[in-house]
Amino acid sequence: MSTTTRSLTVGMALLLSGLFLTTAVNLTTPRTVRAAPGVRYAAPTAQGSGDCSLWANACTLQTALAQAISGDEIWVKAGAHYPGAAGILTATFTLKNGVALYGGFAGTETLRNQRNWQTNKTILSGDIDRNDVNNDGNYIAETWNDIKGNNAYDVVTGSGTDATAVLDGFVITAGQTNYYGGGMYNESGSPTLTHVTFSGNSTSYYGGGMGNYANSSPTLTNVTFSGNSAGWGGGMYNYGNSSPTLTNVIIWGNTAPTGQSIYNESSTPIIAYSDLQGCGGSGGGWDPACGTDGNGNIDADPRFVDAANGNLRLDFGSPAIDAGDPANCPATDQRGFLRNDLRCDIGAYELQYSDSHTVIKTGLTTGVPYSFGPTRLRLTITSGNAGTITVTKRFAAPGGVYNTGEITATWWITASGSPFAATVAFCYTPDEIAGLSETHLRAFRWNGSAWEARGGVVDGGCVTVVGVTAFSAWTLFDTSKGSTPTATRLVGMAARGFAPVAALPLAGLLAFGRAAAFFRRQRKSSGGTNQAKGVQPNLRYSTDNENFNRESRESSLIF
Repeated sequence: MSTTTRSLTVGMALLLSGLFLTTAVNLTTPRTVRAAPGVRYAAPTAQGSGDCSLWANACTLQTALAQAISGDEIWVKAGAHYPGAAGILTATFTLKNGVALYGGFAGTETLRNQRNWQTNKTILSGDIDRNDVNNDGNYIAETWNDIKGNNAYDVVTGSGTDATAVLDGFVITAGQTNYYGGGMYNESGSPTLTHVTFSGNSTSYYGGGMGNYANSSPTLTNVTFSGNSAGWGGGMYNYGNSSPTLTNVIIWGNTAPTGQSIYNESSTPIIAYSDLQGCGGSGGGWDPACGTDGNGNIDADPRFVDAANGNLRLDFGSPAIDAGDPANCPATDQRGFLRNDLRCDIGAYELQYSDSHTVIKTGLTTGVPYSFGPTRLRLTITSGNAGTITVTKRFAAPGGVYNTGEITATWWITASGSPFAATVAFCYTPDEIAGLSETHLRAFRWNGSAWEARGGVVDGGCVTVVGVTAFSAWTLFDTSKGSTPTATRLVGMAARGFAPVAALPLAGLLAFGRAAAFFRRQRKSSGGTNQAKGVQPNLRYSTDNENFNRESRESSLIF
């Protein structure tokens, strides 16, 4: 064999060997594969291959954070997630710019909006030695007194981040530090938090729930702080030009010798449409030490359903209901439910309603628009003085059927007090007017024997009627389908016994309106907890449909 031929043979052998080795390496080296680009899946314990690519291969949250790059979302399965092992007190979940963490998943979802974090509580817990008080089995410290042993210093850290670092749909609990932020610590960090609850975190010094240091200005929307403790700022502490923005936030039931809810040093947070204990509420009573009053703030017990057992949803009659910023309401609440009223609630959880639930309001001020919660009705007194106004929205048609052209909802309204006039907006959802011509929608009032056309102007998903001086049953009707709801509907109205009351003039409803308040007793909250508390004087709800219907018939007011 010639030297040239031998050299070519050796070269080809080496080339083939290199190709073989390269192929072997590619076949044996594990790779991270994502089924949905930009989404990583995390669970309390790793599943399958643990490469974060699918729910079946979910990794731990710490692994997902370590791998995440800007533009990624991390979907986090329900359960308790711990930042590290027992004894590693500095362990923390560190947020990243451009990475959004979403909690509330059962572990089967394919779309983010399928999550529900009331059912699927996603808990970031500092209880790394797993020995905190957990008698209710929910792995949430309801107060800082539940903390035992040695917990992680800061459960979550947002230092060095900007608004593209997102935390949405979590409970942060059981952090314990001797410095800043038992639940969350931000140093020169300004992440975005939405639908987050801080519960049972503690520090000897600054910010039981959250500590913000050195130019840290996070944005908080629909966040709740409860059961946290600190030396300064039981809920939140801000230092060194740290000015977070708080909207629809509740800080209530926290403890601190100085600044029970919030304490600021060389910092001025902007606070709007929030409920902060001890801050006085917007207007002349506002305490400027809390921050800048951005309007709409209150200082009143939010009436959690059962704070002692970790249920921080709003109870019926809470002053935080319909008190959120109307211009800055997230499309969904912390449970992933669409907000079905005209104005959102303050806090992490939106109160949910169903057919026949009733809203009663008293003491309305002339010229101020009022939202009647999920009934999607707005009312403004234009002259005179209203006493009590009661609104019930029915989705089931009286008589069992809606007329062709009629919206699939009916408003049942009674009023008491001296005669007054009002502008009323009847608002609706796309589902309620499906198949109808929105531009032809007009309002009709039941006058005791027939539907009476009241016209109205269609604008922004509402039909607005001015000069309303009599109340009874109201509906919206597509006048391109006919001139008025038909006799079939009238039979249904009469069968409900509404006619005798509807025919009464407004002033004559005074006694009946008060009777309604007497008969319409509060039953259960959406969480099924028996109500032992009193009802706020300006807002009452009835939630047990069977009892509500029975009581309404007895009072001859609604049905």
